[in-house]
Amino acid sequence: MNRLLCQLSFGSLIAALPGLLLVPNNNIRAQQGASALEEIVVTARRREESLVDTPISITAFTEVDLAARQISQIHQIAEATPNLVFDRRAGHSNHASRIFIRGVGQVDHVPTRQPGVGLYVDGVYIGQQAGSLIDIVDIATVEVLRGPQGTLFGRNTIGGAVQINTVKPTEEFDADLELLAGDYNRSRVKGQVNIPFSDTFYGKFSGILQEKDGYTNTPNAPPGNRGGGGDDITAVRAALRWAPQDSLTVDLSADYTEAESNGPPAVLGSTVNNAPNTRSAMYNAQVAPALGVGVYDDRYYLGPETYTSLTGNLNDQHLEVSGANLTVQWDFADNLSFKSITTVRAAEQNAETDSDQSPLHVFNGSDYFDGEQHSQEFQLSGTSFDDRMQWVTGLYYFEEQWFHINPVFFPTFHLDSGSKVDNKSSAVFGQFTYDISDRMNFTLGARHTDEKLDSIADDTHSFITAWFCPRGGPPPAAASCRAEGPGFAGYAQVPPPPAPGSFRIMRNDEIFESDQTRFEPYVNLSYDFTDSLMGYVSYSEGFKGGGFTQRIPPGRVIEQFGPEFAEVFEFGAKWAGEFVRVSAAVFYNDYLDLQVTTNRLLGGTTENASDAVIKGGEFELLAAVTQQFTISLGLGYIDGVYKDVDPAVNFEPTNRIPFLTEWQRNASASYVFPMAAGELIARLDYYYSDDYYTEADNYPETFFDSYDLVNGSLTFVHGSGRWEAGIQGRNIADEYYKVSGSQARGNHGWTQHIVGPPAEWAARVAFNF
Repeated sequence: MNRLLCQLSFGSLIAALPGLLLVPNNNIRAQQGASALEEIVVTARRREESLVDTPISITAFTEVDLAARQISQIHQIAEATPNLVFDRRAGHSNHASRIFIRGVGQVDHVPTRQPGVGLYVDGVYIGQQAGSLIDIVDIATVEVLRGPQGTLFGRNTIGGAVQINTVKPTEEFDADLELLAGDYNRSRVKGQVNIPFSDTFYGKFSGILQEKDGYTNTPNAPPGNRGGGGDDITAVRAALRWAPQDSLTVDLSADYTEAESNGPPAVLGSTVNNAPNTRSAMYNAQVAPALGVGVYDDRYYLGPETYTSLTGNLNDQHLEVSGANLTVQWDFADNLSFKSITTVRAAEQNAETDSDQSPLHVFNGSDYFDGEQHSQEFQLSGTSFDDRMQWVTGLYYFEEQWFHINPVFFPTFHLDSGSKVDNKSSAVFGQFTYDISDRMNFTLGARHTDEKLDSIADDTHSFITAWFCPRGGPPPAAASCRAEGPGFAGYAQVPPPPAPGSFRIMRNDEIFESDQTRFEPYVNLSYDFTDSLMGYVSYSEGFKGGGFTQRIPPGRVIEQFGPEFAEVFEFGAKWAGEFVRVSAAVFYNDYLDLQVTTNRLLGGTTENASDAVIKGGEFELLAAVTQQFTISLGLGYIDGVYKDVDPAVNFEPTNRIPFLTEWQRNASASYVFPMAAGELIARLDYYYSDDYYTEADNYPETFFDSYDLVNGSLTFVHGSGRWEAGIQGRNIADEYYKVSGSQARGNHGWTQHIVGPPAEWAARVAFNF
C-alpha cells in the first residue's frame, strides 16, 4: 500500500475533469463536438470557481454529462465516480439510499442513526436516508466531494458530500421535451419551460412522469404485482427568480415527488442449508415447526443467478416528498455579499415487503416514515487585502422531527418497534483563503457545532406480541386473523400492551439523548508549480452524531452509542491542458469510535466498537483525443482495517469494513461522426466494482461479488440543434450482479439479495423549442 501511495502522490500528482463539457445547450452535440475541453464551474467552497482550480478531490457532472451517461437517478453517478458506493435500496424501501465515500457511510437507514455522507440540493442538507433519492429533473451540476466537509457543509459529512445544483430561471424563453420508451414497459416524459415574465422576474417549470415495471418475476404474488425494481414516478418543480437590480437576487423554488412501486428487486439469496451459517437459524428452530412444515430446505432457492421471487404476498411502496427553498443573495458592496437560505422539507414513506421470498409466511416487514425538517443558513462572504483573501463565514440552524414505525411479522409473534426523533443542530463557521504569493494559497477553516439528538421510544409501537394463529381459527383474545399463505391462517391484529400476550420491549416514552459540541478545523495549502500544474495538501476533521438501537431483541439492554470521528490527510494535484486534464489524490483516514452495526437475534445492534484506518486514492483523466474522439478514465483504490476492537463486541477484528470496495474503475469513449444533416454520436461507458460485504459480521450470505457494467448509446443530433433521437442500452453485456441485501436474515435461516437490472434498452427523442 505504501508503494502505491508513493506512486500516486509523487509519480502522478496530476488531475482530471471527470465530467465532460459545461456548455449552455442541452444536447449531446454541444458536449462532444468541441475540439478543446471547456470549463466546469463548481461551488465546493461556497463560491464559483473552476474545477481544476479547486484543491480538493472532487468529481463533477454537468447536465449534458448526466444525459450522455444515461443517468436518470442520482444513485447512478456511482458508475462514474471513484470510491463512491451509492445503494438506492435500504431496508424494506425502494426509495431509501445508503451512500459511502471512501468506505465511510451508514449501513442502517433508521432515523435513530445519522448518515455518514451529506446530500445537498442547492445548499440544503437532506437529513434522512428515506426519500433521499433524487430524480434527474432540471439538474445543472452534481458534485461529489470526497473526505470530511465539516467546515462548510456541516453535520454528517464525515465521509464527504454529494451536492446537487439545479438550473436557475433566466431572462430568455426556452423549452425542452424528452420522450423515452424501453424495456419493462418503461415510458418517460420529461420537460421544462423557462418563461421571462418581465425584465426582472423569470420562472422555470419542469417535471417528469415515468412508469416502469419491475424486472424480477413474482409468479405467486397476488394480481397487480408488476415485479420488483420498477417505479411509477411523478416529480414536478417550480422555480422563480426576481432580480430587481444587479446586486440583488431572490430565488424561490418548490418541488414535489410521488413514487409507487412493488418493492425492491429482491430474490432469495440462499438458505442456511445452502450457505451454512454458524449462528442460530431462527426459521429452522422456531418458524418451521409453527408452520407444520419441514426445515427451510432448498425448495424455494432457485439458484445463484435468478430474477424470480417466489414471494406469496404483495409488496407495496409509496413515497411522497415535498420541499420549498428561499434563497436571497445581496451584493451590498464591491467586495461583500450576504446570502440567506431558508428551507422546509417533508417526506412520508410506507414500504411493505415479504422478505422471506417464499410462498409461506416466514417474515414480513415494513417501514413507515413521516416527518419534516427545517433549516436556516446565513452567509457573509467577500474579499480583503486587495483581493488577496477570499472568505466566507456564516451561521447555521437545522431541526428535524421524524416518526418511524418498523413492524415485522413472524408466524409465532409480531414485533413492533418505533421511535420519535427530534434533532437540532446549530453552528458557526468560517473559511479563509489567502494568496501568499502568485502561486501559493493557504486556506484555514473551522466550524463549531452544537448538536442535540433526541430519540424517544414511541409509546404505542415499541412492543412485542407472542402470537400464533393455528390452522382452523384465531387463538383466544385475538380480534381476527387474516387468511394468508398456503394452509396457514395468518397474523392476528392485536393491540399493544396491556393486551394478553403482549409485553413492552422498552420503557414507555424513554428518551435517549446524544448531545455533542464539536470543533472541526480544516487546513489546505496549494501551490501552482506551473500555469498548468497545481498540487495541494490538506488536513480535515469530521464527525457523525450518536444515537440508539431502535430494533432491540427481547431481554437485551437497549444500546446507545456515541459519535464517531475522522481525521483525514490528503495529498493531490491537478494538471490542465487544452486537450487533456488529469487529477490524482491520496488520503489517510484515522477513523475513531466507529459506529459498528452487527446482527444480533432479531435486529442490528450499533456500538462504538473499534477504530479503523482507511487509506487509498483516486485518479481521473479526460482527453479530447481528436475533435471527434473523447475519452475519460477513473480509478479508485481503498484499503481499510479495523484496529483497537472492543473485545466485548462479538465480531472479528479481521473482518472487512462494510461497503468498502478495494478497487473501482470506470471508462468512457465517445466518437462524433459528421453527417450531412447533423452528427451521429456513438458512446460506450464501462464500470467495474470490486467485491464487498454489506455488514460488519461478514456473513457469507452478505458477500457480493465484483461485477462489470457496460452501457452504450447511439444518438443522432440534427444540425439545427432543435432535436435529437437515439437508442441507448444499460448493462448491454447482460451481467448478473447483486448490489445489496438483507442485514439480519442471514442468522434467521435465509437471506435476501437485491439484484441489479439485466440488459435494458430504450429509444429516446428530445426537442428544444
